[in-house]
Amino acid sequence: MKDLKVKNRQLYEVIDELRNEQVSLQEQVSKLEEDLALQYQHYRNESDARKLLIADINDLRYRNEELLAAKSNPVCKTETDGSHREDPVMLRIALR
Repeated sequence: MKDLKVKNRQLYEVIDELRNEQVSLQEQVSKLEEDLALQYQHYRNESDARKLLIADINDLRYRNEELLAAKSNPVCKTETDGSHREDPVMLRIALR
């Protein structure tokens, strides 16, 4: 009887250790899930930033093409600040 009580106590200790280990592992899983969520958020932010940069690059490229086209077009004169102003004399000639 005494041996069975000792064995029973040992088994309870093993069960307690396993429960503590399970709690510890569950905490690790929770921490890893949080880290994964942060990494995914970081990835999404970088992806969105790259898309915005690509859009800005494309916008600048189209503006550059428009400026080059405006320089080759004799109807529009470009000022030093880059804005377009139409020459009234050229407009009159074009209307005639």
